[in-house]
Amino acid sequence: MVSLPFKSTAKPSLHARSTVRHWIGRDAIRGIPRQEQVAGYSSSNQQTGKQRSEPPHTGMTDPHSETCRLDHPVSKHNWTVAMVNASDVVELLGRLEACGVNVWLNGGWGVDALLGHQSREHEDLDITISAGDRAAYTAAMEVVGFRTFRVDNAFNWVLIDGRGRSVDVHLVDFSETIVDGAGAAIYGPAGLPFEVGSLEGRGIIADKPVKCETAEFQVRGHTTYTPDETDYRDVLALCRAFDIELPPIFGTLGLHQPEPTQER
Repeated sequence: MVSLPFKSTAKPSLHARSTVRHWIGRDAIRGIPRQEQVAGYSSSNQQTGKQRSEPPHTGMTDPHSETCRLDHPVSKHNWTVAMVNASDVVELLGRLEACGVNVWLNGGWGVDALLGHQSREHEDLDITISAGDRAAYTAAMEVVGFRTFRVDNAFNWVLIDGRGRSVDVHLVDFSETIVDGAGAAIYGPAGLPFEVGSLEGRGIIADKPVKCETAEFQVRGHTTYTPDETDYRDVLALCRAFDIELPPIFGTLGLHQPEPTQER
């Protein structure tokens, strides 16, 4: 675990942040606010990790909803949020695969899977699973001590374990393919509307082959909200590795300065 500055509100996943068609779309969940945000970690605590004296809020708009209910909300105690390293990723993927749960990486570890090496530290593990594997996923994670930490919407929530490792899971419904209002083929409706083909990426984490989002989808996804410096570095690395044109938004925001041409 490492001690890092912590923002007062958690940065939601790419899917939770986006309201632009090609990323989430996508009319199915446009306008759904994230239900809860992690708030108020104490900056005065000098121990390693990021601390808070109260548990994250776990209330829901409809706490009795079968899709949104929190089976085992986190209890009240002092939380320590840890970085998720490569060995954690391999461990968790192996456990889920052993339980028959197929996993696709997204977020920061999805970027590093595509790059084939760890490029930075990661505060969580972002994954996508089939909506049909929801029960098996929940059971497998409960066995190793993961409990609900935050719920963003019916198809996206975060678990945390006693070591402070957090996993941000997204559901995709492969049972049906539909066309959204802009003419894009997407999966749905019992999951986030991923574009068809977006989960065909393949990568490596600590010598383990993994499934993940494609580089093209990752790059486009980072343009559907206001990106920060970390987003820029992730996208720049993917663009260089996969010969993708850097989206102009990074130059517009002053994050990217074109390299000066050398005069002959």
